[in-house]
Amino acid sequence: MALIHARGAVLLGGGLLVVTAELGCGSLGHDAPPEPVARDPRTGLVDGPGIEVCLGGTRVVAPSRATGGALSVCVAPVAVERRCSDTSECAAGERCVCGRCVTRPCRNATECEAREVCLGGRCASVCTSASACGPNETCTAGGCARRCGSSADCAYGEQCSALDGTCIVKLCGPSISCGGDQTCVQQEHVADLREPHVTVWSGQRIAYVELREQAGATTSCAVHRARVVSPRRWEIDPVAPVLAPADGDGDCVGAPSVVDAGGRMILYAARGDGTGLIRATSVDGVAFERSPGVIWSATQSWEGGWVGSPGAVSFGGATIVFYAADGGRALGRVQVDETNGHVQMPDTRPVLVPSDVEDPLFWRQMERITAPFPVVRDGVLLLYFQGRGVEGADAEIAAGGAYPADINDSIGLAATRDLVDWELFPSGPILARKANLRAYLGELEPSVWFDEAGGWLVYVGADATGRATTGLGLAASAP
Repeated sequence: MALIHARGAVLLGGGLLVVTAELGCGSLGHDAPPEPVARDPRTGLVDGPGIEVCLGGTRVVAPSRATGGALSVCVAPVAVERRCSDTSECAAGERCVCGRCVTRPCRNATECEAREVCLGGRCASVCTSASACGPNETCTAGGCARRCGSSADCAYGEQCSALDGTCIVKLCGPSISCGGDQTCVQQEHVADLREPHVTVWSGQRIAYVELREQAGATTSCAVHRARVVSPRRWEIDPVAPVLAPADGDGDCVGAPSVVDAGGRMILYAARGDGTGLIRATSVDGVAFERSPGVIWSATQSWEGGWVGSPGAVSFGGATIVFYAADGGRALGRVQVDETNGHVQMPDTRPVLVPSDVEDPLFWRQMERITAPFPVVRDGVLLLYFQGRGVEGADAEIAAGGAYPADINDSIGLAATRDLVDWELFPSGPILARKANLRAYLGELEPSVWFDEAGGWLVYVGADATGRATTGLGLAASAP
């Protein structure tokens, strides 16, 4: 392997790869108000709203966004859901969530947006007088509340308070029941969404994603399929996983990656404990037949007894599967014959290690490199990956000296035409989201596709530690 540290731009089909994008910030809100843009000076990437993922009509929310558990509300039997495709179709105070107009319940103001308060169990606009509120609203306790004569005047999930004639929300859950004939309806499904892979199958844009759940000290995960209703809204369909853990998987199988092999979909995944990669086949993209055992486990010393995060692509007449090894200390590569499932390692050396992507200015102190995602465009194999290191320079202090930048996770890019010579994106990470002058947020586990509208990059948003994920973010580039 020869590694070319480019200082111009990455070659792409004889031209230049120019990235100009609007990025998801990792939130799961749908039709959220536009956020202030923060353009990356090196790549032109800017922040924007993330992806809403729905499971059984309920929004999937990352555990870091639901520290008190899933929000549920009491609903009267006469309440009727209103379908929607956009928040503009809903009444004041409502939002279009997973295709229905609903109120926005809350336990405290941290679960609401900027310039909102948690009032009567729902997020409400801040106000000092009724003139700051909408039609048929009043300003009470610093927030706008809808006037009502009965619960029929309120949004779905709200009820009319007999105390002051305004719409409120009654929260419920395992330890709080609803009164009378009301039903406790869950508004959120708390789970981590990890390692997405977006593709086209039978003319339809779909995605495969790992859904990771925590129950006490037990973590479980499985692979789910989602319809890409729009780039910023996914509907998990079917509700049941398309690839669930089997004996020997340790309650966790995830990190899906798929390729089209002559009308058959081949899905590659990984055991959560790093003991092997899995292969399964399908003719409809829903029902998968799993190959026996694992198709690859660690055989080389540099793999450190651990393999995971497969990224598969058809290139040069074969299926190439990249994967993370040794917990993120190297990327490996194997080749699969899809006619018989035979797997071989053409080169026993790692494809990339953290030191390969070091840059003295843009990406320093590299610790890990993982989550490879390959995509082919104009005959060039583009390998996106997650790297952990220091982005940019340290912050200068007015009194003199420097304040060290934090280590975080971000997304890098390498390109090749022959799987031998690799060229790195010239300025380190292709995506950086600053939290302040010196700290960066984390971007994990990229998935990329190109269409007539341009290029699209899905990633898992996280804090700088990489442990607290916030949902799926989205970057969109010009064609």
